[in-house]
Amino acid sequence: MPNLLRIKYSLFVFALILFLIACFVFITKEPNQSIPSDINESKEITFFALDDAGKGNFAQWRVAKAMEEVAEKYQKLDFVAVLGDNFYTSRDLGLKSKVWNAYFENVYSGRFLDAVPFYAVLGNHDKLKKIQDELAYSEQHLGSNRWRMPARFYTRDMGNIGGRPLLRVVFLDTQPNVQSLKTQANFIRKSFAENTKQPIWRIVIGHHPVRNYGKHADETALMQEYILPALKEAKIDAYISGHDHNQQAIVNQNEPLYFISGGGGASLYPIKYRDGQLKYGESLHGFLSVRLNSSIYTENILTFAFLIVALLMYGVFYLLPAYAITHLTKKLLKVKIEQADSPNNKYQKIVYAIAIITTGVTSLIFYANAKLYTLYGMYINGFVLNLVFTPGGIESLGGSAATDASFAAIAIGFFLMQISLLYFAIRLSKARIVTRLNSLNFFSNWRGILIAFVAVITLHMTFAFDRFTSNGLASVAQAVPFYQTVSSRSLFKSMGITGRRDTSLKIKGKLNYPLNPIQYTKPAKPYNIIWLTAESWRADTLNEKVMPNTWQFAKQATRFTQNYSGGNGTRAGVFSMFMGMPASYWFQFLQEQKGAAIIDVMQKQDYQMRFFTSALFSYPEFDRTIFAKVPENEMQALQRNGKISWQNDQKNISDLLQFIDKRDTSKPFFTFMFFESPHARYFFPPESVIAKPYRDDLNYATLSKEALRQDIVPIKNRYINAVHHLDSQYKRVFDYLNEKNLLDSTIVILVGDHGEEFMEHGFWGHNSTFVDEQVRTPLVIYAPKQAAKIVSRLTSHSDIVPTLMPILGVSNPESDYSIGFNLLGDKVRDYTYIADWDKLAYVDQDVKIVQPVNSKAFFMQKVSTRKDVALIGEDASAMLHKKSTSNMQIMRDLSHFTKKSTKAEAQ
Repeated sequence: MPNLLRIKYSLFVFALILFLIACFVFITKEPNQSIPSDINESKEITFFALDDAGKGNFAQWRVAKAMEEVAEKYQKLDFVAVLGDNFYTSRDLGLKSKVWNAYFENVYSGRFLDAVPFYAVLGNHDKLKKIQDELAYSEQHLGSNRWRMPARFYTRDMGNIGGRPLLRVVFLDTQPNVQSLKTQANFIRKSFAENTKQPIWRIVIGHHPVRNYGKHADETALMQEYILPALKEAKIDAYISGHDHNQQAIVNQNEPLYFISGGGGASLYPIKYRDGQLKYGESLHGFLSVRLNSSIYTENILTFAFLIVALLMYGVFYLLPAYAITHLTKKLLKVKIEQADSPNNKYQKIVYAIAIITTGVTSLIFYANAKLYTLYGMYINGFVLNLVFTPGGIESLGGSAATDASFAAIAIGFFLMQISLLYFAIRLSKARIVTRLNSLNFFSNWRGILIAFVAVITLHMTFAFDRFTSNGLASVAQAVPFYQTVSSRSLFKSMGITGRRDTSLKIKGKLNYPLNPIQYTKPAKPYNIIWLTAESWRADTLNEKVMPNTWQFAKQATRFTQNYSGGNGTRAGVFSMFMGMPASYWFQFLQEQKGAAIIDVMQKQDYQMRFFTSALFSYPEFDRTIFAKVPENEMQALQRNGKISWQNDQKNISDLLQFIDKRDTSKPFFTFMFFESPHARYFFPPESVIAKPYRDDLNYATLSKEALRQDIVPIKNRYINAVHHLDSQYKRVFDYLNEKNLLDSTIVILVGDHGEEFMEHGFWGHNSTFVDEQVRTPLVIYAPKQAAKIVSRLTSHSDIVPTLMPILGVSNPESDYSIGFNLLGDKVRDYTYIADWDKLAYVDQDVKIVQPVNSKAFFMQKVSTRKDVALIGEDASAMLHKKSTSNMQIMRDLSHFTKKSTKAEAQ
């Protein structure tokens, strides 16, 4: 044993000696004399930024290695911005000190990092002697000559676009000295003054943030007082900083983009708080990667020409109905107009009135379209039209008298504008130059039709070719409202052109649901079922503060903490929970007016049923889908009774409890209720207020993203108060069940139809994106004799019916009537689906993949991480390649309940 110990000790000493020798060699190794150039004339700039790096530790090494790997992937790197706190050491740097090797020169090495300048600024840990050494090391071109700090603050131009700098960067010394900050604010203004060459991109770099959500969030006052006005005056695109040891991306209206890249190697700080302006915030080591070129609209003549032609052409298309109606009116009244004594006779005025009305309506439609896109990221589509024309749709928005008055005022303003435009058009038509142009008759009927035909064909075939090959025009097309995408894959393939693989989901065929007749054995003692669904009930509101009663009840039930709705709106959310399948099947069920299999089973088992909603069963059309076989006298809808939604929720609960009280106790009962009070505008009685301040009213007509960002906290407080009221109504049910000793014989389900976003990712409400805030909901299932537990695995609304069917005695495999799993069983869900009107999101532990269903792919495929960090370019391609098998699974699931004629294909 002693010999073995001596051997181990000797090996340890030997390894230690080797390690010390390696460290000595590393520190004394001379850096490469690459001497990178300051001048960059390219049309694209790629740079990295990192801060708080100089620890010389493993984390700094890992970040450096990652930088080299990313540069290798891009095959391009022009410079690195070092954002301050460059050397965490008590030792003097000196000019020949090995500290430079240990903390900089030999850390950042590799084919790309060796060949680029590192432009540095000072941080609060860069003290006086260090500052002198850092400036001198740059001035004397020591080491590898990569360290660049020509002054405490300075500027650099890079790239060249038609004689203009592609990028101008101002590097600041942001030590909190008022006089210095005043001086540097003026330096920013002068750097971008009108008498200088105006760059395409404007970036300012400093150590201290202007906006911050981290540990030092309270230290931004001086930067906001002195530097922020200069940033806004100079129209800076982005301000990049560090100081907080984390990664942040912040968007604040009418200000630069803010990036904090403080995870260069030092110990990390947490994100202190979050709101809608913080688009990304994680306590992670890493660096910021930035790639800049001139705008796609100006750099590429094809995309620029495509955008201009598309906007002009579609502008004409939009006005065609107004023109056609006005022209037809003029034709019908032509004779009477010509026979009248005055050129402004009453018949001519009728034509003018028609022109004003039709163009005014067109303008209003596009105003509404722009408002929709700004707030919800969508144009007028089938979903919006369904909302307008289906009974109960408009009411579901929760508008107010102030909203109606504002929309009326806006409408009047648009018609007054059309009157003014018509007046000036009449005056202009009499001008000599217009008269001469008309005499040329260039745009005669046949010429105009020919030009329009050629332009339409050229525009759309250009898009089709681009979509087949590179798909570079997709983002441009989305900037044109209602752009009609086209595809000509067969034509281009026949011409021998090699294209990219384009994935789209197409579902055709007759509904086949359930796959086999439902077989069941009625339980000897069937359970009662109470199913309570709340509008817009997002996952994080089920907590002890907002919902104390529901929180206590959940402790004796099974609570699912990673539950996803089947959609980001009521239609898809409720459909998926009752049908147990992706909501993309909605249209087939609506067409065939097919109800839910679970309703059929309970009806055959003689369940007493009563359904309640504070909205309407006709919007969405649940009375023609899920509840198609439920008699009208078993469904109570209160939306149009003139009362506020919280009052209707209270009445419905009273009626629900009365129904249970008066039931035939020899038969089981099933009751469903849909709560409306947590829907915008979020209604609650005074006694439910727990969050202040809150907005008294929401005027949809005057809402904008800027207004929402400013008021999102009081708006969210309204929502919290409404959810707190929801809790009080749940309590009435819990108390009743306890009082009547019904918990031993009753299953209780608590679930939200979908979530609600409050600008966490740039939107308010729901129905716009598939971010977690809009699609994750609470799910609580109380079942007698089931032990209370918390389930943190991935679950879905589609799992509720497969959980209930076996309890109802159904013997069919769950695949006969759903794609879900029994939540009380042992199966683990690997993925789920979330849908809206025309898109489907595939979600698993790693990724969200959004793609259109049965559409012309206007919304192109989008990829993000499970935590909603968007993936683009090569990162998106790599993830799609990794998840390539998911396409086949999606196609199987979307064709599972259709007959053999169904076609689900990838093109």
